[in-house]
Amino acid sequence: CENFTREELVYFKEIAFGHEESDNVRNKYWKKDIKIKLFGEPKYDDSIPELERVIAELNDLIDPIEISIVEGNDYNMTILFVDFWDYEASLKPGENLRGGAAFGDIFHTLGEINKAEITLMNEVPVKRVRMHLIREEVTQSLGLL
Repeated sequence: CENFTREELVYFKEIAFGHEESDNVRNKYWKKDIKIKLFGEPKYDDSIPELERVIAELNDLIDPIEISIVEGNDYNMTILFVDFWDYEASLKPGENLRGGAAFGDIFHTLGEINKAEITLMNEVPVKRVRMHLIREEVTQSLGLL
């Protein structure tokens, strides 16, 4: 750790072990390759290329796992591109509509992530915001909450 300043280490601790919505400090991580299956259709043509760019950047940074988009049924992460009204109509009675244009859930056992689900609403017209949401949700699905 001698190659990093104290400020950099504090920032890493905050990002890697913190959580944007709570004080939960348990680290969660993947031990297996991440295989992403896409569901739904993105409204904008730039969403899939941005997702592929994020995956390529993350694959350059992380080791030993690899992230890929798959077609078949052997997957452990889903990304759903959905229209807001379709999503709202799919909710079960008593189920709450989650806020925001994107959200995700990770499922883990003793800190090891074994499944993740990301939902991206199609009604985000500003390209910069769409790109940010894709990057944020995929990164958070790695356990960096």
